[in-house]
Amino acid sequence: MKEKDMQKKWLNRDIEDWGGVTSDEYKEFSRNYRNVLRNIGKEIGFNLYSFNNNHYCFSAVMQSSLTNQFYYISISDVRYFKNEWANNILFRTMEHDHDWTGGSNRFSSLEKLSENLLYLDKQILRNLEKENARQVIYQAEPQKSKYEDFEQNYA
Repeated sequence: MKEKDMQKKWLNRDIEDWGGVTSDEYKEFSRNYRNVLRNIGKEIGFNLYSFNNNHYCFSAVMQSSLTNQFYYISISDVRYFKNEWANNILFRTMEHDHDWTGGSNRFSSLEKLSENLLYLDKQILRNLEKENARQVIYQAEPQKSKYEDFEQNYA
């Protein structure tokens, strides 16, 4: 399912609340959303690593195939925060696939989620490239032996 189809089907819709049991309507909504995240991932080179369906909300972990960086995605309870699933999606970086505290909270609309994830991943890639360049430079510098100073000072 594409983002626009998801919004067309679910935007401004009250999702049925069955109290302690998750409604069939929410189950369909979460399946549709999971498919949207998979499609977003395919478009930008990410993998939907996990999808954690909760009681009328969910969290997901996506992983970039370019940087191997993990990203946490979460939506609020759809019963109480109408359309927040489309307009206020929390996303952030993760140190590993079970880092639930992660980096700084960022927010996106569903429409801009792929763009925002890709932008953040490109920033991470630039930082990795800078760090790798630093390591190459450090390794390329000739390292003095401890004994060279000793021989020069006392010869």
